[in-house]
Amino acid sequence: MKVKSLVELSACAAAQRSLDEIVDALPGLPTEGMKLLWTYMSPRQLRGLELLIVDKEILQLMDDQWRFCIEHDVKGLHHKLDPNKHFFSSSDSTTFVRTTSIVATYRHAYWESQFRALLAQMDQSVNCYPLELFQDVVREVKIRGKEMTIGNVKKILALSSVERVEIHHFTPLEENWDLLTTIVKEHQTLKEVCILHSKLPTLQPLLDAFKERSFAPIRVLGFSSVKFLPKALKEFIDAFTNGRLHLKRLRMNNSIVDHSNLGLLLECGGRLLETLVLQFNELENEELMCLTPSSTIQHLSLCYNGITSAIPLFKWTNLVSLDLSGNTMEDMGIMELSTQVLPHLKLLQHLYLVSCGFTDQAAESLLEVLAKNQNIVTLNISRNYLSSAVSAYLAHFLAHNSSITELHINSIGLGDSGGQCNLLYTAIKSNLSLQQLSIGENRLRDAGAVPLFSALIHRSANAGYKSVDLRGNLISDKGLMGFAAVVESVTRKRKLQDMMGNRPWLVNELNLQDNSFTCSKSSYPLLKKHIQFIYSNEWTSAASTIAYDDEA
Repeated sequence: MKVKSLVELSACAAAQRSLDEIVDALPGLPTEGMKLLWTYMSPRQLRGLELLIVDKEILQLMDDQWRFCIEHDVKGLHHKLDPNKHFFSSSDSTTFVRTTSIVATYRHAYWESQFRALLAQMDQSVNCYPLELFQDVVREVKIRGKEMTIGNVKKILALSSVERVEIHHFTPLEENWDLLTTIVKEHQTLKEVCILHSKLPTLQPLLDAFKERSFAPIRVLGFSSVKFLPKALKEFIDAFTNGRLHLKRLRMNNSIVDHSNLGLLLECGGRLLETLVLQFNELENEELMCLTPSSTIQHLSLCYNGITSAIPLFKWTNLVSLDLSGNTMEDMGIMELSTQVLPHLKLLQHLYLVSCGFTDQAAESLLEVLAKNQNIVTLNISRNYLSSAVSAYLAHFLAHNSSITELHINSIGLGDSGGQCNLLYTAIKSNLSLQQLSIGENRLRDAGAVPLFSALIHRSANAGYKSVDLRGNLISDKGLMGFAAVVESVTRKRKLQDMMGNRPWLVNELNLQDNSFTCSKSSYPLLKKHIQFIYSNEWTSAASTIAYDDEA
């Protein structure tokens, strides 16, 4: 058993004092002292303390403590939030074009999970937190259909911070419709409604509730794995036609069986919508050709369908984001996209082509076109059939494009062939616009990872990175020590400031998960001086196998 130091004993004793006494003492404590104190406080104490604190900087510091609470109490969320800020567009996600505007923080995620557990008790209050602790930290409510009770609806209505409600496995009985429509009509701050894993013979009760709502209209509506009977789909189309819906974002994933009405739905809804997500609907080229181009839709996701040619999209000239991931477009489809579609999409900033089955030949055409596009901000071509030869095309792209800020090239077969990748490393070193780079699962090994990291750090001495993702590259202890040597060399030459509170981080977040080093702690102290957050397997808890999260 570890013996506590005098400082730890003092922090443990201080944590037993009243919250008023603790909040009065906080301004006189150093940052490390506050963090140590919080580790001895329960989540209930921490949340109660937050309600008394007005200093925003202290509240921001406390968010890290909620990360540790998640690791201890809610392990199923850990794999979704850590890394939490800059790795959303990695190749693990299936939803790059999102309909929800809610971005999770550790604090919100912890209390939303606790509120979910409270709702699961079905009005049986057993060791539950008081509702006031959930106020202002629960914005997203996820509830199962069987948990829709009068008591739970009252709890949801009592929280003025709720913006989104997701109902999973909703049973369309009259009493359940009454409860759902009560939330829609009476919750003032509600903005988003989503129904998942259900069969809906009608949508009329929900549509009527939207119309009768006296507060700000619902702007986001989502359906995932919902089977619409013909009557329900007709009601939905009629509501668009009659102007009863004021939606800005619509998501229908694995929910469109009758493709014949899809064109009519978009013809009516396309006049209002800004974001449209149609994933896993088995849409093919014929359905794409029948879609009426929208003058308002800026963000479009058609991923994981059966599309092989995207030529009809050349008319969608207002697109800012386009996601075609998971469609087997292969070389022909990507080359058509590059030459016949992208030149017409003058406003396009975000392009996602993950798992589209194309090779180096199509990548060359795509990157040649995008090198001249000074609007493109995000590019994700992860998980395609590429090789180390693509590094030359990527180098050309980075050397000539000055707008790209996010580049995601996970699992494209770069390997550790240094000769072919040297051009890429040189281009990375000279490109000052890039802020986020994901280059995981490329079997770089030490031979490829160290020169890449050297290029990144030399560049970041002039312009730091928000995030660098090097997960799953077979990096060993030798490679990690090479990283430390690079940082030491660069920082010594540049004489970067290293004063508390004014430290120029070389990288804000570095992801080293799923690599093969074992004694990483010996290299961490030097890396941590210049990299704000480092994620490795040591800090990763096993993810829960029980979850019903949606756009996580």
